[in-house]
Amino acid sequence: MPWSRVYGVMALLMIVGIIATWRAPRARGGAAPRTIADAVVKPFVDFFSRKGAAAALAFVMLYRIGDTIAGGMVLPFLIKLGFSNSQIGFWNKGVGFAATIQRCHVWAAAWWPVWRASLLADLRARS
Repeated sequence: MPWSRVYGVMALLMIVGIIATWRAPRARGGAAPRTIADAVVKPFVDFFSRKGAAAALAFVMLYRIGDTIAGGMVLPFLIKLGFSNSQIGFWNKGVGFAATIQRCHVWAAAWWPVWRASLLADLRARS
């Protein structure tokens, strides 16, 4: 499939998100921030005033640093071993994408009973 068609398909898929955003109900909550400080500075102050904020930020920043550093070395290593670009692309991207989708399905199946129980409890509490 040519890239122009791929971009067209992705644009059509974005329409689903746009329509869902338009149709979603407005969030009920506090008033919108009135100043830049209310919108930008205060959330950072709130985050860093919480216990463990620095550790959480460090974890997020350092979580995949090993993968990031090693990622640049994998392709030359595989080519040096004699693999072709199409083989590397198939196994790395194709099979990797399929495995990601499969993990999502397994996760959803594992959490379905929990989600269903909380939904039923919520419905019972409302009635």
